[in-house]
Amino acid sequence: MSGLQLPYATYLGVLEDAGIDLAPAELHGGMTGALSVGGLPAAFAWVQQCAADSGRPLAGAAEEDLRALAVATLERLEGIELGFEPLLPDDAVDLEQRVEALALWCHGFLAGLAVAGLGSDAPLAPVLEEIVADFSEVSRAQLAAGERDTERQSEFDFLQLAEYVRAGAQLAFEELAATRGAEAAARGVHH
Repeated sequence: MSGLQLPYATYLGVLEDAGIDLAPAELHGGMTGALSVGGLPAAFAWVQQCAADSGRPLAGAAEEDLRALAVATLERLEGIELGFEPLLPDDAVDLEQRVEALALWCHGFLAGLAVAGLGSDAPLAPVLEEIVADFSEVSRAQLAAGERDTERQSEFDFLQLAEYVRAGAQLAFEELAATRGAEAAARGVHH
């Protein structure tokens, strides 16, 4: 397995340097969704599209860092250790910001699925429909005023939700193996 992904805060700088106006969580969610449907080519296309949307071509160290993130993410998704984790701020960051990042990660994941073509030619399997529906709900998550006062319970709820998203993304990746295989075959790539 390649080196570990960089810390969340480091990707803030990488995206800023690249001129990409997305949170690292949203970019990684989109990358993961695209990886699930079309493998590395789709993930690289997602990153390039995000850069194009910013009006600047992706190059240099930022491109290398984001390509390395895509490769590391794919390796974790394919790994037998179930080492995949969504790229989110660490526990030292305020809970409200972590909830927002998780919502952005899910939004990105759904966008990555769509951009990579999921659902454009056939209905989704029931398990994928459920994941898409649930992630759509999570993409709107935010802390309510009363939840800020019950920090311990809110923290527990967040951890459960983050684990559900992690497992759901892993399950979506596994469910889409045949789709990735068909995409690779269409491109003449053997994986």
